[in-house]
Amino acid sequence: MPKFSGLDPMFGGQSGELRKVDDAQKEQEKWYQNQLDLLEQNRQHVLTLMMSGMPESLN
Repeated sequence: MPKFSGLDPMFGGQSGELRKVDDAQKEQEKWYQNQLDLLEQNRQHVLTLMMSGMPESLN
């Protein structure tokens, strides 16, 4: 999971804080999409394994 940390708003101003929040959100969305992709790959792999163990008449 992405981490969010940075300078106090006192040093970067409000726009700097908003930029950090935006960057953190983009990083989190990228991480989340990667997790969804991995889940789908795993599901496909499990399905392939299940189908390869079935008799031909059930495929």
